[in-house]
Amino acid sequence: MSATIAAAAVPCIDLGAPQPGLPAVPDKAKRRATLAAKLALRGYELHETPEGTYIVSRWGLSQAKCCLAQVDDFARRVGFER
Repeated sequence: MSATIAAAAVPCIDLGAPQPGLPAVPDKAKRRATLAAKLALRGYELHETPEGTYIVSRWGLSQAKCCLAQVDDFARRVGFER
């Protein structure tokens, strides 16, 4: 339950749109592949659903994420920096 509350605190933004004051965001496919590789190093799998949301899973447990911003937040919580 706390994971759902924590995930909701990270806003979902369009990662393809330029954000004022933030560094340029790489293309969405590259960002997804990078996050999937980082999570795989920790034993997690990243799946994209047909609706465009994401599922992070490990050991038969999973968490739904609405966007790559939440996946990135999760990756940082399990030990990866930007």
